[in-house]
Formats: sequence, C-alpha cells, structure tokens
Amino acid sequence: MIADFLMRSIRTGIMLVAILLLKEAYSSSIEWNAFAVTDWDSWWPGLWTIDSSIGGMAINFNGDIVADGSIYTSGNLVSYWVYASAGDSLAGFGDYAALPLAADLAFTSDSAIGGENINTHRDSQGKLYLAIIAKEGDVEPKYYYGWVHLQDKTILASALSESPLYIGTGQVIPEPSSGMLALLGFVWLMLKRKRAFQVP
Repeated sequence: MIADFLMRSIRTGIMLVAILLLKEAYSSSIEWNAFAVTDWDSWWPGLWTIDSSIGGMAINFNGDIVADGSIYTSGNLVSYWVYASAGDSLAGFGDYAALPLAADLAFTSDSAIGGENINTHRDSQGKLYLAIIAKEGDVEPKYYYGWVHLQDKTILASALSESPLYIGTGQVIPEPSSGMLALLGFVWLMLKRKRAFQVP
C-alpha cells in the first residue's frame, strides 16, 4: 500500500516536471537559418561576415576576427561571440565568458575586441560552432541567444532565440525558475498525499 502511494506520487511529480519543461520549451520561438555569410571581397579583399538581424562578425582572409569591421551599435545592440561545441549549455553570460572569445562587439566595453583566429577552432573538415549572446538596450535589456554551425564559409545550420539554446539544437535551456517551480510542485504534492494518507 505504501509502495503504491509512493509510485503514484513519483509518477505525478514526474508528470508535473515534464509539463513545466514542455511549457518552457514551447513558449520560446526559434528562428532557424537566422544567420548568413556575406562575401565583401570586392570592397575588402578576403573579408567576409556572418550576419543576422542582431548584428554580425567580420573575418579576414587569414581567419583573424576584424572587430572594427563587424556590425554592432554600442549601447543599443551589442553582442559577444564565442567558439563552442555541440551540446554546450550556455544559459548566461558567465557560460559564454568561460569559452574562447571570437569577438566582443561592445558587449563588455565601449569598443569592439577581436578574439582568437577562427581557423584554430576548426576541425579536420573545416567545421566549427560559434555561439552568440546579444543584448539590446541598457536600462531593461532584451537578450538574444544563437549559434552557427560553419564549414569553411558555408553555414550548415543556425538558430536564434530569445531564450538560451543548447548549441547545435533547437532545445531551449530551462530557466532556473522553471526547475524550482517543478521542485516546489513535487514537494507540495508529496506533502498533500502524505497528509491525505494519514487522515483516517
């Protein structure tokens, strides 16, 4: 009898957690193929950019990041690009700051800073992942999160969202508040079931 009660409680708790996580995942929209490559060779030999609606990053013919040639607006829409791996969980700026820098486009300062050479992060097939966190506005900033899977100068896949994403997927990283709500709901159900079980 106690075992049945525990199993029902566990099942109910798991269902509650699943519902909350699914709600979080489907409440955020994801823009697929949100990034494009532009070749600026006729204007600046060898220069190319990775562009999106939230700005872009410029790369020179030898793989150096050209921070001053990148697209950003200080104070209005700024971004921070890093080299990432498939499956990385980058929920906040601290997660991005822990990875090798590709470009800091006025995200942490008033100027643009180029990071490590893009070619040093490619695999044997010329592939790599770039992740971006962007911020619009200063007082009540709006954040954007995205990733680009690149092979040479070709984008294989990309995604952009207002919620953090696992790199290389369309899976949203649940906010800590959702996990906490799920835990509180599970504890509440357990206590309610325990009281109901004890009443004659």
